[in-house]
Amino acid sequence: MLLSGPSSRTTPVPYLAGNKNFGIRFQLGTIFTHIPVMEMVDVTVELPMPAEDSFVLGGIPWSLPTYENIEMFLAELAEQGLLSSDPVVRAALEGKVADMSDRSVQRHFKKATGLPPRRVMQILRARKAVELLQQGIPIPDVASELGYADQAHMTRMLKRYTGYTPLRNKQRGEPV
Repeated sequence: MLLSGPSSRTTPVPYLAGNKNFGIRFQLGTIFTHIPVMEMVDVTVELPMPAEDSFVLGGIPWSLPTYENIEMFLAELAEQGLLSSDPVVRAALEGKVADMSDRSVQRHFKKATGLPPRRVMQILRARKAVELLQQGIPIPDVASELGYADQAHMTRMLKRYTGYTPLRNKQRGEPV
């Protein structure tokens, strides 16, 4: 069982051949309350597994979740106080004005997510670019639609955040 923190760049994840993979991507602003986020930026750690079908998170043993029970698993994490949502981060991502200065919002955002708001917006834009490319939209159209200065700019950003060029991201057919 692996726990990956916020990623500001491509980060290797130590999968082994034959492993079963199951991932949960939390909405931005969702945080593990017991883990200092700044220690997890661009980091993946292996969680203790006392048995093949269980792991330990926050000092509590958990059964491996399945697609069928993932909602219950997440609700239990929240109930145990291990998972929370940050309203300032949510408001900032939605473009809503928070009851604090822009600079205070930026500091809070970075403290809560491990990344500055601008970097997060670049990552979200790169994810959207990959999604559009995989829908068959031509590379120049994606660059224009998402506000990249030009195709070369989009290529640099996708290589930075996904590790692949636009064409390779399209061919891979995997979400980012």
